[in-house]
Amino acid sequence: GEARGWPPALVAFTTDRGRAGQAIHEAHVLERMLRRSPDLQSGAVLAGQITARDAADRLLGDQSMTDAIRMQLVRRASQSMVRQVAAARDEGVMLRTEAIFHLDDREMLNAISENAPRLHNAVMIRLGELALAESQAATAARRAARRLPPRCDTCRAFLPRSGDCHNPRCPTNREAAPLNVPGGPPAFWTELASRGSASLLLWSSTRRRRESVEVNFEPDEDTAEVTSASGRTYRVRREGGCNCPQYRYRSHEGPCRHMEAVGSVLRRDVGVEALDWWRGDEAEAPARDPLPADMPTHAGQIEPSSDAAAWVARREVEAVVNDAREQQAVDDALEAHRRRLADQARPTRFRDDDVWEAAQVYVERTDYEYEYENVLNGAPLTFGVEIECVPNRSGDSGFSGRVVSRLRAEGLTTQDDLRGYHCGDQHGGGQVWGIERDCSLSAGGIEVISPALSDDPEHWRQLERVCAIIQEEGGTVNRSCGGHVHVGVAQTLDTDPRRWRRLARVYGAFQDVIYRMSARGERHRGAGMGYGYSPPLINRDALRPRNFDSMNDVDNFCRSAGRAGLNYQHSRDHRVEFRQFDGSVDASRIQQNVRLAAGMVMGSAETIPVRRLPDPQQLGQHHGQGSSDDSSVRQFLDTIFRGARTEDKLAALRLYRQGSWQPAS
Repeated sequence: GEARGWPPALVAFTTDRGRAGQAIHEAHVLERMLRRSPDLQSGAVLAGQITARDAADRLLGDQSMTDAIRMQLVRRASQSMVRQVAAARDEGVMLRTEAIFHLDDREMLNAISENAPRLHNAVMIRLGELALAESQAATAARRAARRLPPRCDTCRAFLPRSGDCHNPRCPTNREAAPLNVPGGPPAFWTELASRGSASLLLWSSTRRRRESVEVNFEPDEDTAEVTSASGRTYRVRREGGCNCPQYRYRSHEGPCRHMEAVGSVLRRDVGVEALDWWRGDEAEAPARDPLPADMPTHAGQIEPSSDAAAWVARREVEAVVNDAREQQAVDDALEAHRRRLADQARPTRFRDDDVWEAAQVYVERTDYEYEYENVLNGAPLTFGVEIECVPNRSGDSGFSGRVVSRLRAEGLTTQDDLRGYHCGDQHGGGQVWGIERDCSLSAGGIEVISPALSDDPEHWRQLERVCAIIQEEGGTVNRSCGGHVHVGVAQTLDTDPRRWRRLARVYGAFQDVIYRMSARGERHRGAGMGYGYSPPLINRDALRPRNFDSMNDVDNFCRSAGRAGLNYQHSRDHRVEFRQFDGSVDASRIQQNVRLAAGMVMGSAETIPVRRLPDPQQLGQHHGQGSSDDSSVRQFLDTIFRGARTEDKLAALRLYRQGSWQPAS
């Protein structure tokens, strides 16, 4: 029996006197019938059908044998039966664990994890298996979508196997007839160029309002420049297309608003003939509603019952309909990007070009929303912020007193006056905010310091309220203000010197990216002044620190790096300070800074392969190159947010887009 791999209970049956063969046979019959039974409740009925009652009783009495058979039944049972076994509290842990490994209901898995701590690890493993399966399915679908033929870089039409574009309106098609009129643009084109810019009102889907755009026509080229209210300038080509993101990413939905602006100016200032010339094919021009002959110069002179009034009414209706269609198209596109980036099967990887483009479009078209719950994704961290601010009116000596009074009235501080540097009430260990003087700030400036906060809705509401009070009392920031973020790392970096070294290594490898994300606008507050209060890591030992064998090496790193953007001065208190952030009194901006700092800490607490990190970055390495090189930030976000949510990466990406590359000093 042992040679044949029989269970121990069956081998024990061979000791029965005179009935060994019959017992083994009946036990096998019972086992096979139990394995084939449709549910787990038929064991007693089947046992009653066995002739050798002693064999049946011994088989059912052997708990290990019974559990093994029940596990076999669970492995091929329906989802309803699996849910029943997984939720049964009177079942054994092993049987419930086996049921969990075959359960597909995420909500039930989370409920089991909360109600049964002993099964938490099994639930986490099963959730990981489900996520992996969904990731593989998404990867297969994405690969299938990528099997489409390549597109032309100019007109985005699908290319044949030859690789030559056959679109007759594409300028790269050498066989198509040229669209340009021989001899260059006609006289009216030169006349339009000589008039200067033409202005008109268009609906902005990004800012959800009507805004003025300016159209300039190039005298020697068949292009027009359109400048939006945001200050960006786009080029509309006569042969078709625009270099704006709206047209590049959604050209299949028709012309963008910049192309419509050029057409509107041509139709308004020159007429339908100019619009037909611009499109290059008069036969394809749609029928137009001609301007009435009695249209007056000023709209106020239109008679209510005239043809001109009816023409204006039709134009207004068309404008409303077109705005609704454009807004619906933009909303649909944003929803598609949102669904694409909200895939929780696996962390979003910005190294994928299609995901990176979708993320940029989504961040550009949506604003950051201040959050209150699960902001740090359950990270075991505490944090604190230092809000440096100044009055927006020079000579406002009562600014600090008003802020102290408001915070005290709302129970956020116990102070009744402004304290000296590092003498605020938050240093006493209580959960109160402190208001202090800081000699580094300009006249009238104060520093509002938080206590140790956690990822709790009440603490996020406190931060939001403190920022609101500062702004209501006339507080703002200037180049003397910084925004420091402290992160408590007692449960992450702890006293493991390798983790502290890993954080310093990550910071040095992406230092130029971090300072760009920390800048509040085009220029960091330290640029041009040597970054006096938040200097970058500059020497070799700080940018690429050697192995840390003990916390003494962490102290040595602190002495060599000084109070740099990454400050290890409080390492003995299990705290890291990020000093490179610019000052802000906007709670949303501060929350994004905290998420970035927490991401760097949590990424360093994990096993980031340090050897795969790029060479250290000197501050100013990308300055002067513009924003065309995004490889560093893509690698940085994929490195520190490896297991994080997509929302964390998008919050950090917004910081990157709001800043710019900073000079070395």
